[in-house]
Amino acid sequence: MNIRVEVQPDRKRAARALKAVRRGGYAASRLGGCVICLIGLTLLATDTRAGTALLACGALMMFLPDLGVWLALRRHRHLLDRPVTLALTDTGVRTSLAELAWEAFRRVEETEEFWLLRTLSGRVITLPKQALAPEQRAELRTFLAGRGLLNT
Repeated sequence: MNIRVEVQPDRKRAARALKAVRRGGYAASRLGGCVICLIGLTLLATDTRAGTALLACGALMMFLPDLGVWLALRRHRHLLDRPVTLALTDTGVRTSLAELAWEAFRRVEETEEFWLLRTLSGRVITLPKQALAPEQRAELRTFLAGRGLLNT
């Protein structure tokens, strides 16, 4: 396999990629926020101060994931100023920031829009599907499945 793609910077796509990478944490935060808001609503009848405080905390928990995405994009905006080139070969993945052998990857998740290449150390490389031609997507999917890395 020898796939080389250039990914153009796109802040909205980067935000969607961050949400895809952390989707479990976002769902837990939003669900927890809803539960706390419901408890706050029930407490409003007996204790206005405690109920209001819980409503505020619950609302904050529901919106923290979006704030986290915004802060991450702001902190790493220098990475979104120029295109990124990814080279996927039989031996590994090379970007301008790192070169990793396939043995460094724990699994690859395929979402509707991205491949999330998760390393053993917890790093994630996101590869937008739209950056690849259909035959490259098929080649990559077959390669990853053959290595036992693909989780759909």
